[in-house]
Amino acid sequence: MKIKVQKYIKSAKSTSYYLLASIIPAIISLLVNPLVATNMSHEDYAIVGYYSAFNLLFVPLISFYMAHFFAKRFFEYSEEKRDELKALIYKIFLIISPVLAFLSAAGLGIYHFLRKSTIIPFLPYALIFISSLYFQSFFTLELSDLKMNRKGKLFFYFSILQSALIVLSTIVLVVHLKLGAAGKMTATLLESVILFIIVFFRNRSLLKTKIPFSQIWDALMFCAPLVLAAILSFFTKGYDAVLLERLNETNNFAHYAIATQFVAYLSLVTNAIQNTFQPDIYQAIHDNDRKKVTNLFALFVLFSTTMVVGFVIVAPVIVRILMWGRYLESIPFVRLASFSVIFSTIYYFISTVFIAKGKNHLTLINKIITSVIIIIVYPIVISKFRYAGACVLMSFSYIIQSLGYIFVNSIISRYVKISHK
Repeated sequence: MKIKVQKYIKSAKSTSYYLLASIIPAIISLLVNPLVATNMSHEDYAIVGYYSAFNLLFVPLISFYMAHFFAKRFFEYSEEKRDELKALIYKIFLIISPVLAFLSAAGLGIYHFLRKSTIIPFLPYALIFISSLYFQSFFTLELSDLKMNRKGKLFFYFSILQSALIVLSTIVLVVHLKLGAAGKMTATLLESVILFIIVFFRNRSLLKTKIPFSQIWDALMFCAPLVLAAILSFFTKGYDAVLLERLNETNNFAHYAIATQFVAYLSLVTNAIQNTFQPDIYQAIHDNDRKKVTNLFALFVLFSTTMVVGFVIVAPVIVRILMWGRYLESIPFVRLASFSVIFSTIYYFISTVFIAKGKNHLTLINKIITSVIIIIVYPIVISKFRYAGACVLMSFSYIIQSLGYIFVNSIISRYVKISHK
């Protein structure tokens, strides 16, 4: 009995570290937001929002979804072999990811050259943006390692360090030096580089580990469907910004970017819950514990729904405070966009389950189908309802992706059963 109580206390303590690691940085970011809002123009918010929309396109391409590969294979490796797994990913980050980052920057440059955007400049913002994503890959892997090893205390310290670096950099570059969007994005790059140096030094011994090419190839083949699916995710959570930018309305685009920023704040909280229990999800699926998976799903949905409904009610007050009385025209967009957090919680849980089961092909098929639907629907809705329509489409994209998983899985399962008869 005593051993069980001690185990429960240890588990609760570890869980609290993960929760605080997301909640405290979110609170700090909210406290700093009024200072940022008073030093950012509509143009600055438009630029930052526009490039942020490309995260879903370039993050999976540059990092090649290796953090998910690490989480999926973690329990399949013995404790002695897990360093080898991490060394494998480091080799990919150091050899392959720089090439992918260069191709990403080139692709973005070609798009801007052909598009000839009137409100969003390419330099220096695109290079700052792509560089940040590359260096962030190493820190994301480190956090995944700490989380899967249940080193909650160290995970907490690293998360707080990341928050402190980004806040200090933002205060210096945006508030003090008044560099606007360039300062905001450079603050992210500076934080990413510093954390890269720290985690690279911590893991320098991994470079001595010899990794057979067959293992590298296996990792790339495992992640390839996920990467393709994630790139297609750009159409479900980024394509809207591309279409809205073409309207050439800087102020409204800035208000929409602010709405997506508040959605990101809410998502920080729901992600904190999901990230805290992510090892439990993978473990439950590995052990085929359906009851535990169902209970975790119900917990996540109930929490996100309660939080979002409460936020929508008090949104005018919160936006007025955090934006220091500016950009109040964004409030309707903030309210509409907030509901997407509920549906994103559902979608990401379902997605995690399928990835943990190794059904990566379903993810890719689902993304192809939903991307086609979105490419058809988005231009029609946005041309008619503009920014309000784009806010509603945030929820729509997660709904059809969630239903898509269920539909594709049922069709393929039925086909497999028929073929086996």
